[in-house]
Amino acid sequence: MQLLTRKYFLLIGSMAMLLAAAGGWLYAGRTKQSDIATYVPASALGFIEIRNWPDAARQLSETKGWRQLAPSYNISGIPGVPGYFSSFLQVLSSSESAVLLRSQFAVVATGIEARGEEVRPLLALIIETRSSSSDLGKIAERRLPELARRIYGRENRETVEYGGVEITGFSGDNPDRKLLAARIEGELILANNLDSIRACIDTRLNRTPSMAGNFYLQNARSIIGSESGIFGFVTGDGVSRLLRFAAYLASSPALSRTGVIETLQDVLTDLASKASDGIAYSSNFENGQAVERYALLGKPDLIDALKPIIRVNRAEPKLIELVPDSAREFTIINVENPTGTLDGIETAISARIGAGQSFLLHQFLSSVREVFIGSSGSQVGNEMANFNYSNRLEDRIWLINCLNRVEMERRVLDYLSRQNKQPVRRENYGGTELLTSGAGAGIAAAFYGNVLAVGGRAQMMRFLDVESKQTIRRLPQFSGRWMPAGDEAAIISFSSIKDDSTAMLSTIARRAGKSFDPAAGEAAASQLSMASSVVSLKDRGIFIESRSAFGPFPLIVSIFDGLY
Repeated sequence: MQLLTRKYFLLIGSMAMLLAAAGGWLYAGRTKQSDIATYVPASALGFIEIRNWPDAARQLSETKGWRQLAPSYNISGIPGVPGYFSSFLQVLSSSESAVLLRSQFAVVATGIEARGEEVRPLLALIIETRSSSSDLGKIAERRLPELARRIYGRENRETVEYGGVEITGFSGDNPDRKLLAARIEGELILANNLDSIRACIDTRLNRTPSMAGNFYLQNARSIIGSESGIFGFVTGDGVSRLLRFAAYLASSPALSRTGVIETLQDVLTDLASKASDGIAYSSNFENGQAVERYALLGKPDLIDALKPIIRVNRAEPKLIELVPDSAREFTIINVENPTGTLDGIETAISARIGAGQSFLLHQFLSSVREVFIGSSGSQVGNEMANFNYSNRLEDRIWLINCLNRVEMERRVLDYLSRQNKQPVRRENYGGTELLTSGAGAGIAAAFYGNVLAVGGRAQMMRFLDVESKQTIRRLPQFSGRWMPAGDEAAIISFSSIKDDSTAMLSTIARRAGKSFDPAAGEAAASQLSMASSVVSLKDRGIFIESRSAFGPFPLIVSIFDGLY
């Protein structure tokens, strides 16, 4: 008996030692993640990285949404890699597939170039392959000319040297449109301009500082998740430059000629420099769904000034009961005294920017107040909401809780009469009085008790129709998505992901060579839970947390589909 016991323990001990040794070998041999920020120039606007895309694809295929939709698209895939990615790997050799599967990717924005009406982002793609220089060289020599021929229709190649690193350029008929490539050990850098690839080379060779030393980047990782599968960061300076660029894009040629756009750019740049330390983003999978987090990092003094101003309404939102089930998305603004909050925000920001910029900010916010009926806004209650039947801005309807309906109606009539400088048309529509600006299809308004609804006439008529009385809160797609406002959620949003989801699954099925019934796919997608998002003000800035079936993957798949 003692002999058997001794043999038993020897056997168990030997197995334990073997398992420990195997575990140690696997741990030592596993693919180690690099800190991509050390490859990103400190002068860049920002970057976004995918740390482990096979693992992200595996988690995608394990989500509840994937399990709901995949059968309708006949997608089986391979372990850990859904069908589309499997088909993508099949065009590569075994060595290329192995390199791709263990690679990290980062897209770096080094700047924005505007020439008249032509705008071009200055980008670089950094791929850390963890391969030898010779192996990477063989793959690059095979694949880059193919990529150039796909882009330009032919292969025009030229080579230059920069600081000891060879840069290969491919171009077509337009010499300003180039694909540039450089290799440093196991890293491949692709760029659409010479300045970007030079900046990345200098950073990789430690000639210039990297983004890894950015104080706000280091803080952002700890705030929104240092181990997230997808992570992005825009510097404070990057925010300023991007806002300036956004103002340029939003301007019309007429405005550009007057110089107004330059003034607006100055306002946004000054505002961003005084208000923002950067923007961080992360995406991961938790409990079978995608979770995206955004952090708009604010200046500490501004955040301290805003905290007592932005007070969340702790009462359960009631306007959701009026949102029709046909709405594509809706948002609840859940703050006490919304217009007073807007006044307080203006005061806090104006104290931190120049007098000229403060004046222009006031003019802009006055226009915002006008949208909410009346310059003082004293009749607006503690809750506002809006919803949309489509993706078009003109289809949006606002719902506003009124403190005094009689006074608000007076303001509404005054507002509508000034839109087309015509008398307001009053009519009975389905038992509700509909007020419309002018004789045409202008802005319309109606009251539900003490709730004011404002939108385009066609959308308001649809809203008032009897068949629209079923509310969105009764839908199974919304059930379980409700997140109580609590003490922090100032804005709560919900949106349908049907179109994005069907587009993604259709693409994956098509690239995997699968036949499917589009109607069955759409029917399955219509049962997906709505995406939800909460905006809150915290100690370090404004935070947004979004939960959905697939997160950023519909966009990622569309980009893959366009490139390959």
